[in-house]
Amino acid sequence: AAATGMFPRGPLALLTILCVAIVVVAFLHGLFGYAHRYLTSSASHRMINDIRRRVFDHLQTLPLAFHTGSRSGDLALRLTSDINALRTLLIGAVQDTVRYTLTVAALVVTMLWMDWWLTLIALLVVPPMYALSLRFSGKVQVLAKEKRTKESEVASLVYETVTSMATVQAFNQEAQEMRRFAKESGESLAADLRKTRLARAFGRAVDVMIAIGTALVVWSGARQVLAGALTPGDLIVFTA
Repeated sequence: AAATGMFPRGPLALLTILCVAIVVVAFLHGLFGYAHRYLTSSASHRMINDIRRRVFDHLQTLPLAFHTGSRSGDLALRLTSDINALRTLLIGAVQDTVRYTLTVAALVVTMLWMDWWLTLIALLVVPPMYALSLRFSGKVQVLAKEKRTKESEVASLVYETVTSMATVQAFNQEAQEMRRFAKESGESLAADLRKTRLARAFGRAVDVMIAIGTALVVWSGARQVLAGALTPGDLIVFTA
C-alpha cells in the first residue's frame, strides 16, 4: 500500500508522468547517440591516422626509381582524399550494410509470417535487381577509376605548377599552364559526369523495378482483400 501511494493516480498524473518520460527518453537517446557517434568517429579517425602514417613511412623506404616515375601530386592525393575515402568505406559502409541487412531480414521474416504468397510475389523483383546491379556496378567501377585517374592528373598538375611558379612566370608560361589545367580539369569533369549519369540511370532502373514489384503485390493483395482472405491493414504493410 505504501508503494502504491508513492505514485499519483488520475489522468492528470498519468499525463505528467508521460511527458516526463518523453523528456527522459529523448535525453537518454541524445546522450547515448552522442557517445556512440563520438566513439565511432574517434576510432575511425585514429585508424585513418595510423594508416596514413604507415603509408607515409612506407613511401620513405621505396627506391628512387619509384619516386622518379610517380607524380608528387598523385602521391599527395592518395595520402589525403583516398585514405579519407577508405574511412568512409570501412566505417560508414560497414555500419550501413549491417543495419540494412538486419532490417531486410526482419521485414522478410515478418512478411512471411503474415502471408508467404505475397512475400514471394514481392521478392520476384530481387533476382532482376541483383542482375541489374551486377551489370551497372562493373561499369560504375570503371568510370570511378577513370575519374580517380583524372583527379590525380589535375592534382599533380597543380602541385607541379605551384612548386615551379617562379620558372613559369620567368618564362611567361602562364597561358600555357592555364590551357593545360583547363584540359585536365575538363577531362576530369567529363569523367565525373559519365559516372554520375550511369549512377543516376541505375537509380531510376531500381525505382522502376520497385514499382513493378509494388504493382504485383497490390494486384495480388487486393484480390485477396476482396475475397476476404487478407485484411486491408496487412496489404498496407506489404506496400509500405
